[in-house]
Amino acid sequence: MDIHTPGLPADRRGLKVTADVTADKVHISKTDGTGTLKRDFATGGAIVEAHVPQMYSLYELYFAAALKHATASKLEAGKPVQIRQFYIDRQFDRFPLGRGSVTPRGSGKAEIAHDWLSGTGEATMDSTNHLLNYSGHRTHIR
Repeated sequence: MDIHTPGLPADRRGLKVTADVTADKVHISKTDGTGTLKRDFATGGAIVEAHVPQMYSLYELYFAAALKHATASKLEAGKPVQIRQFYIDRQFDRFPLGRGSVTPRGSGKAEIAHDWLSGTGEATMDSTNHLLNYSGHRTHIR
């Protein structure tokens, strides 16, 4: 991802972020006019996604990936699927991988919780794992 932030000092305005995800780690590098910062984070085998859930339309991706994993792993309803989130918009030397989970509840229902969300979000998905509705009524975001 290439990011341009006009309000930053000239040597930090242009930023290139690269994330390489493998089965057991995420390698992230950020390059700007001051140099390159690289970090590796272990994933513990969890699903890995970029942390951009403040864009609620992307929650569908979290739910769909977790539900697909739950089905492939033959997990029973009520067993959470672990998600690790890497941050493209934060100083990842101070913000390692975030933690989250999606818990399938059966009948197209699922819940999401993560360390940047106070409470639990609830979703209803269709049979192809497309988001039909999302409710944050049990979270700080309503």
